[in-house]
Amino acid sequence: EIVDFEVSYNRLDTFDVDISKWEKLLTIYLQNNNITSYNYKALWTHDNVVGVSLTGNVGIQVPQTKISMSSLQFLHLGNNEMDLNVNFDTNQFPNLMMLFVNGNNLLKFPDLSLQKNLFWLGIARCNLNSLPPYLNGFKKLTYLDARDNNISRVDSELKTLIQRNSMESYFSGNPLCMEDS
Repeated sequence: EIVDFEVSYNRLDTFDVDISKWEKLLTIYLQNNNITSYNYKALWTHDNVVGVSLTGNVGIQVPQTKISMSSLQFLHLGNNEMDLNVNFDTNQFPNLMMLFVNGNNLLKFPDLSLQKNLFWLGIARCNLNSLPPYLNGFKKLTYLDARDNNISRVDSELKTLIQRNSMESYFSGNPLCMEDS
């Protein structure tokens, strides 16, 4: 009968619970623990989960395949210091609206297929050198945090989108801030 489950700030290092049996589960927050072992399949294939936060679990990993979360709208994987090589696309996350991957080494940028739903994107401290040109196609984007990367240029179409959407956007700590206001 669990709908919302939160076990945060508890120094957990393992969470091998089969949450697939929790059919009514909507949100799961396991942030700021020490989780490095958990039931991958149960979490990343749950049909009803709308929100997941695994932030602050240095050493945790996300599988590169077999992700199918048809209801997920909110995903926070920030500050785990992991190599993040996940296909963030509509095949795996068809309803994703808020994605935070700050503080990880982002190896694959979120796919263009997310452009119709994604409106919050956190990519700060992800070792990025540039932003893909297709990012200006994310017409619903209202929040973009790209601080503390190595971005030296933002194309004019993205600047236009930032202005048009009155987007809350952050670029401090990037070389582009030295030459572009």
